[in-house]
Amino acid sequence: MPMIQVNLKHGRSAEEKRRLAADIAKVTCENLKVTPDHVWIQFIDMLPEDFATGDALLADKK
Repeated sequence: MPMIQVNLKHGRSAEEKRRLAADIAKVTCENLKVTPDHVWIQFIDMLPEDFATGDALLADKK
């Protein structure tokens, strides 16, 4: 059973996640020969202070 995690910057709508989940599931099913009910997708919303690029938090970048 494939378990896929998607890290996203906080603020994506449920509809955006719904469309992305459908696309991910479709490709996963085609490539791994599984049915959609076997594909688990977890969206992890990340606030700007939860991650950094280089030496600065995203929250600190303008």
